[in-house]
Amino acid sequence: MPVEINQAIPEAQPKAHALRRPVESTILSFWTSLGRARADRADLRRCRNPGEAAFTPAFHRLFGQICSADIRPDLERLAVVAVALANVEQNESSATFSVQLATGVDGRPCLSALRFRRILAIDGMPELQTQLARAIRLLDRQANVVNLALSILSWDDETKKRWAFQYYGKIQIKK
Repeated sequence: MPVEINQAIPEAQPKAHALRRPVESTILSFWTSLGRARADRADLRRCRNPGEAAFTPAFHRLFGQICSADIRPDLERLAVVAVALANVEQNESSATFSVQLATGVDGRPCLSALRFRRILAIDGMPELQTQLARAIRLLDRQANVVNLALSILSWDDETKKRWAFQYYGKIQIKK
């Protein structure tokens, strides 16, 4: 029986750990393939909303790869993942995406606390897609690919809380 990805993958659920491994490898594989398929990457970067992303061959390749792991993702969330990953040029897996927002590439926050709170207030996927693309650009297109994708796929109050604790915890440590 297929599993709904946005209900089964959140990092805080121990039962979901076994399900995360195939999703993580699929995400990394897809992101790596975008590095070789520049036209696909460009198509996804130009998408203004998840609906446009769903009309790209790259999105359908990602969808097929995820479904082959017997997981049925929320299509709108998966489209946002595809666009976000197209904006990342270097996988920086040393910290979570929210910690990266707090530390930036030069040790200073790339997002102000106000802009970060605006991201946390987002419920709709189209707006999340836009704001994450901006944040990734502010990080010089370096991000934790797997953490970012899993966060989008499980974007809910728990994910937002986890991001808040990680971001503000890192900001507080530095002061």
